[in-house]
Amino acid sequence: MSAPPTSLWPAEVVVDLDAIAANVRTLRERVGGAELMAVVKADAYGHGLVPSARAALAGGACSLGVAQATEALALRAAGVTAPVLAWLVLPGPDLGLLLAADVEIAVAGPELLEAVAACARGRGRPAVVQLKVDTGLARNGAYGLPVRRGDPRTDWSDLVARRPRWRPRGCCACGVSSPTSPMPTRPGTRPCRRSRTSSPTPWRWPSGPVWTSRCGT
Repeated sequence: MSAPPTSLWPAEVVVDLDAIAANVRTLRERVGGAELMAVVKADAYGHGLVPSARAALAGGACSLGVAQATEALALRAAGVTAPVLAWLVLPGPDLGLLLAADVEIAVAGPELLEAVAACARGRGRPAVVQLKVDTGLARNGAYGLPVRRGDPRTDWSDLVARRPRWRPRGCCACGVSSPTSPMPTRPGTRPCRRSRTSSPTPWRWPSGPVWTSRCGT
């Protein structure tokens, strides 16, 4: 008896990496002098993590964003040296691996900040972090209290500045909605805006309705 075919409907996906680079180049032109981070989480949305990351960097991306520690470490293992941010990280053994690979970590609460500080203390060098703020989307970000200058529960820039084992690289958040989008949100946007005006560090926002409505795309 002959072996059955491996697939009755063979298929393949062809990804044009030059198109990815060209798209990033176009976005760079639209955002002016702002830095552009290319998000390549979930295997670059099915386009291939490492090839897509390299194409985005060739197109002018300044850094890369991923969700999980394994994605960030895979980029480093492939020889990608550009700045990488991972934003779904929990206290645990992954922290030491990420810090050893010079991966930036998004922090959204005191527990993770303390864990990052402990890892950095053991390595003898500061960890680079970005502060993740919830804008109302309820997606892993600091939320709930109005910003009060000097209050360590809410004033993230001061909180990080006082910790010698942390070095703030910026703030990041998930976009919520635009004037033309009816997406419901919860009342977290106002604290986020107040914290934005009190912090001198760069902010990183994702593409989507908020970004495109202001860039006319």
